[in-house]
Amino acid sequence: RVTEPKELQDAVDSAVSKVDSGRCFVRPSGTEDCVRVYAEAKEQGAADKLAEEVGKSLQLCSLTCYPGWTARTEDSGIATRLFG
Repeated sequence: RVTEPKELQDAVDSAVSKVDSGRCFVRPSGTEDCVRVYAEAKEQGAADKLAEEVGKSLQLCSLTCYPGWTARTEDSGIATRLFG
């Protein structure tokens, strides 16, 4: 579970509740300066959509919780980098 910012875990829980057999978590990378979003669902398209929704929530939280930082999603769509 995301402990900080709390709003992000609320957004993850909300997104997961909309997906059949959905699971999702967010964690900082141990090797890069980014935050990773992992998502699972019964269908690949649903997992991709879940990851995208949580990634957007992560970007919004970064803008409000970390003013002055920028966030972007990599081309692969699996990681959002926060730059301070």
